[in-house]
Amino acid sequence: MYVYLSKILPLFVMPIGVTLFLVLVALILLRKGIVRTGSVFVLLSFIYLWVMATPIVGEGLYRRVESAYPPVLLDQIPESDCLIVLGGAVQAPAPPRIDIEFNDAVDRVHKAAELYREGKAPYVIVTGGIERW
Repeated sequence: MYVYLSKILPLFVMPIGVTLFLVLVALILLRKGIVRTGSVFVLLSFIYLWVMATPIVGEGLYRRVESAYPPVLLDQIPESDCLIVLGGAVQAPAPPRIDIEFNDAVDRVHKAAELYREGKAPYVIVTGGIERW
């Protein structure tokens, strides 16, 4: 159940979800004849989407989240029995492509390879799976 919620709930707090909600409220207000407030909601939805899509806001939010997890130098990482690489770095080829596509999570593979080459663990376990949807 948690897996499904973790995939669905972010849709309601991401900028496009909030924007669509604001547009929906605007459409309801406009349909009821409350034109002035409905128009304000339409304008607010587009301003909100534009602001959230600007690089300064997006990068600022990423920086704020990532600052809680500063990078660690390789020599500071302790040795382990194995490395576990979480799946999700590849996706099925979309026609007309015939090879798999790497996405933003491919850095997991690069970091695991780097740690393996540095001798931090003798084994690498790669996980993966397919969600039913």
